[in-house]
Amino acid sequence: GFERGHAVQIQRDGKIVVAGESFENFAVVRLRPNGRLDRRFSRDGKQTVDFGVNRQDYAYSLDIQSDGRLLLAGITKPHPNSAGGVPRIALARLNRNGSLDGTFARGGKRIMKPAPYGGRRIHGRHRRAPNRHRTGAVSSEWNA
Repeated sequence: GFERGHAVQIQRDGKIVVAGESFENFAVVRLRPNGRLDRRFSRDGKQTVDFGVNRQDYAYSLDIQSDGRLLLAGITKPHPNSAGGVPRIALARLNRNGSLDGTFARGGKRIMKPAPYGGRRIHGRHRRAPNRHRTGAVSSEWNA
């Protein structure tokens, strides 16, 4: 299989969260501080988010919100073997237990049109604030 991590964050409790892609879907893995999978997260420590049939979905940015929910940002684009369509910005929010957050957008997922200019990528920037909480920002650029 094809799996790749693109973003990593450390939760306040020391657990490690990695976001990326797995078999053309958004993927998130949560590890305990000792490096073992956290089975309290989606029962096996892993979660994937699919934005539709014949689409390739890649999570490039991850933010752990103050309430522990995870915000993922990336792209979804038509599979090369399918006809038409353009890449779109994809967002998903997961609850602390790894399930999709039904209070966010439609069923925890949102697809948006990108800006009409730019450089074909989702950028994520995270910094540690003086009070040791993490803050994050996600921006997008796409040249279709």
